[in-house]
Formats: sequence, structure tokens, C-alpha cells
Amino acid sequence: MSAEIQKMTGILGSDTLVFPLKTKLPDGTRVLIRPLLPEDREALLRAFEKLSLESRRFRFMIPIRKLSRYQLSSLIEVDQQNHVAIGVHDLGHPEKTGLAVARFVRLEEEPQVAEFAITVIDEYQNRGLGKLLIEILMKAAQQRGIEVLRGFLLDDNRRMIRLMERFGARMKRESGNVLQADLPISN
Repeated sequence: MSAEIQKMTGILGSDTLVFPLKTKLPDGTRVLIRPLLPEDREALLRAFEKLSLESRRFRFMIPIRKLSRYQLSSLIEVDQQNHVAIGVHDLGHPEKTGLAVARFVRLEEEPQVAEFAITVIDEYQNRGLGKLLIEILMKAAQQRGIEVLRGFLLDDNRRMIRLMERFGARMKRESGNVLQADLPISN
């Protein structure tokens, strides 16, 4: 577990992840991390507009122009048990909501596995936020008895591939240019 996650309120010395979490990114940016709620709908739409076409392609496998109703609902209508979704806000700039979203959904056919995804708006990429969110998802998954977080990424998404490798993910080609990354959760 990294120093960043150990410094967070509710994590140090605790087996339970408690939201909201406040921490600093390596560059000093203070952030708030909390579960996504139905009232976050507009902030998520604004944040999506800040994603470059490349970031959209890396997240959705194609450079989508806008979120569908289903995609948006899947982020804010969650039970936070089998379907977890969290968002990040910049505490130094209250107008900057929706910096990042991290989520996982437990697979019905494999309840010990959950599919995860992380999206960070371009302005906040390369600041350690993705790494931090993976650590939080891993902790949340562990608390829910999930043994593997599974993500799908494009084979030209080098930053995410490196990040997955640093966390010990098992990588395999799913099909075409899509890789499957299975990230084991240690107990």
C-alpha cells in the first residue's frame, strides 16, 4: 500500500475504507474522494466533455462523443456493494468537480471477480491519481470478498499497461487490440 493511501482518513490502521477520503496527490493537489451519487449527473457530463478523444477511446474502446443514458446511470445508480463507483474533486478548486471516476461491478457469473474501469480527465493525468484510485478500488474489492479486479484496455494505452504491470496484473490478449488485465487482490 502506498504512502498516499496510508495517509488518508479512515484507512491508516483500519480494515474498513471510510468515505469521504481526503488526501494530497504527489504534486500537492488536495483531493476529496467519495461515492458517486445521482446528484453528480451534471458534474459527470461536464467532466466527460473535458476528456480528449484519445482518453475517451482508451476508456470506452472507441472515441465516443457523449455518454449514453445507460453509461451515465451505471455510474450514479449503484449499490456501493456489488457495483462501486467513486469520484474525485479538487479541494483547492471547488469548481473542479469530476476529476476522475473509478468503478467496479461484481460479475454475476464469477462473483469473486469484478470488472473495473478508471477515467481521469486529461488535465489531472500523470499526477498519481490513477494509481491512488486503483489502490482504493483494491481495498474496496477486498472488503467485499472480491479476489480479482479485471480491466480491459487497448494495447496502445501504454500508461495504463505500465500501471497494471506495477500492480502485478496478469495480462493477456482478449481479442484484436484489447488486453485483459486481471489484478489479484491480496487478503
